[in-house]
Amino acid sequence: MAVLCAIGFKHLKGGPIFEADKAKVTKAEGVNLGLPRKPSNRQVTILSLEQWLEACSALNITLPWFTRRANLLVSGIEFNAGHIGKVINIGDLQLLVTGETEPCYKMDWVHPGLSAALNCYFRAGVTCKVINNANIEVGNAIHITEQLSLF
Repeated sequence: MAVLCAIGFKHLKGGPIFEADKAKVTKAEGVNLGLPRKPSNRQVTILSLEQWLEACSALNITLPWFTRRANLLVSGIEFNAGHIGKVINIGDLQLLVTGETEPCYKMDWVHPGLSAALNCYFRAGVTCKVINNANIEVGNAIHITEQLSLF
């Protein structure tokens, strides 16, 4: 069973990531903690715990998940190209998967080679667009469905 493991946010652009147990996610602001994220195809980023651990293992390192600077950490899902266009349901929240997250250059500041380790097999996670406003909390069950019809 897939589950929401953690929620991350930041107060300042480029600032440290903080964790929360619950959050409101909106179409207008994304994860409604810290800095707002305008409507776009990259409002929310989701990282798979299993894929994060694979990237760390490839480098023989141990780092906390929020080093990746994603908004949400999930377990029980390994992302791939087949997820693009699907809807990730976290509790009542629906997120449209819009693409693969590209790891930023800051990853190599943390550890040399981390960006390259994340830049394959969707290890850096996926980008999402918020479909509806909803509250989420750590422990919410997750399931994936086909894209909703917007017409």
